[in-house]
Amino acid sequence: MSTVNDFKFYGTRREFDEFLRFPLRVAQMLSALVWTLPLLWFQLWWWLPIPLALSFLLYEYFFYARADRAIALTFSGLTLQVVDDLLETATTHDLSTVHSAVLMHRKLNEDITEAVLALSRVDGPLITLQFRLPPNKFTPHPTAIDGDLCNGFLGAIAGMVRALAPREVILRQIIEDPRPLAWFYLNLPPDCWRRSTVRVWRGEQPDLDLFGYHSQPHDGLVTLDERGITLQIDGETTTTPVGAHDVGSSMRTAVLFQMDGEKHAENEEQLPLMLQKLGGNTIAIPAPLSAEIAFIDANATFLHVHAPEGAVILWWLWTSIRREDWPEAWVLGLRDARVLVDKWPTALPTVYPTDDPEAEV
Repeated sequence: MSTVNDFKFYGTRREFDEFLRFPLRVAQMLSALVWTLPLLWFQLWWWLPIPLALSFLLYEYFFYARADRAIALTFSGLTLQVVDDLLETATTHDLSTVHSAVLMHRKLNEDITEAVLALSRVDGPLITLQFRLPPNKFTPHPTAIDGDLCNGFLGAIAGMVRALAPREVILRQIIEDPRPLAWFYLNLPPDCWRRSTVRVWRGEQPDLDLFGYHSQPHDGLVTLDERGITLQIDGETTTTPVGAHDVGSSMRTAVLFQMDGEKHAENEEQLPLMLQKLGGNTIAIPAPLSAEIAFIDANATFLHVHAPEGAVILWWLWTSIRREDWPEAWVLGLRDARVLVDKWPTALPTVYPTDDPEAEV
């Protein structure tokens, strides 16, 4: 790793209690009026502004005392210190232990690009940062994963940051400064960017919460690099070639939270899965668009992931396996997904014949 001068930057404070502002503003004005009326009655003209002024001071102090505090992040050599005054915590991360770096990005709208950087050690997640930047200030790393294209392929990518890392390693504030991302590009070794690590849950139907996230700690880790697939599970680590990478589909059930206008319910639903063969294992990825792929009955050996984690695996395969060896399901799925991106990623081979006019997109 190279090093740069130390520098500090800050997260973006979150807005708390926004829903309280209007009712408390009404209460503030009413209380000021109540205390002003006796002053008018006794003609204490010099004291008339005091109740209103005090009510404004109390109103602002209430929200100041409850307000979020910007998280301070300081790079010093190869360490990152995170100081969160609101939670009264200070954590130091040794960035020399970073084994893999996964960056996924997507458009929130025409003015904002969201990017999630998930850093992992050999033994699991280290820290995950969420960036929101104008497109002209975001430069994706050459290994970055296009979340919009993957969403078009899988049809299930939402909540990227929550799906790519456990809650305890996610920085709770968004970063709107491009410099930290540039620091990681410059200082993390190239090997880290060529590795992809995701969590896996083993079983026929691992528990999900009402929003579709795995509710239990992960059972293992899958790391993909030039050696193939490294699976850490049950206290054992095995590395095998990618081998057959056939695609299938399956189904599972889960109780999920549903909103219909102002009504809400918790209903059991059937969730389609895309099954991706990988190093002799079967990765189960939530994917509504996989329904027409050959069906396989679910079993207890499946390794389940969230949809964004599945996209990480697929992106590594798409960029590592020769185009002529791709399963047809990859080609057809990416052709359908192409309409969701302005420009075809240079990291991926084209999915159209070279004489097709759309191949340039």
